[in-house]
Amino acid sequence: MFIRWIERPSKTPGYDETALSLILAETRRIDGKPRQRHIAYLGGITDEQIANLVSRCYFWDSVNAAFDRLGNQVTADDRQRFEKVIAARVPRPSPSAYKKAARQVAQRWGWTDLTDGFKAVLADEADKWKARDGERAAELAAMLAEYPQAAPPPLELIQRLIPQLSDDEVEQAIQWLRDSRANQ
Repeated sequence: MFIRWIERPSKTPGYDETALSLILAETRRIDGKPRQRHIAYLGGITDEQIANLVSRCYFWDSVNAAFDRLGNQVTADDRQRFEKVIAARVPRPSPSAYKKAARQVAQRWGWTDLTDGFKAVLADEADKWKARDGERAAELAAMLAEYPQAAPPPLELIQRLIPQLSDDEVEQAIQWLRDSRANQ
């Protein structure tokens, strides 16, 4: 078995980044001829995302999950060897860097949108992040409840999106509501 990187240039005009896909493959002989067989897709990242800590964390979460799904198809020694090869191209975040990235994602998107890996690393802070999600949503919901049914379209949009809003979006919505009240 071996690791194979597949590089594809972006098809989007104006973007010069290259998409990298990571494949686990093996070589077998069929009718006396060598053939590569795809074993598993391990993950993907663009060359520009490699510099981004959060993107690298998501990438490594994908790689780890793929290896875990493969179970005993990949020995522990092979997995360790493959991870070294992968880390040469996409550096593995340290545990402290991973926790920092998890906090950034929790700050931006909230507890409910964290990956299992991020939730695990922030388990000791779970109550803090869950409470923060609830406080922001409750504050926005209370402000929305005070408005009449015939609300302007941006307010209707906010009401539909409450569960999916990031902290920044909630703050923008609350500020918009405060400004609109001040102008009444």
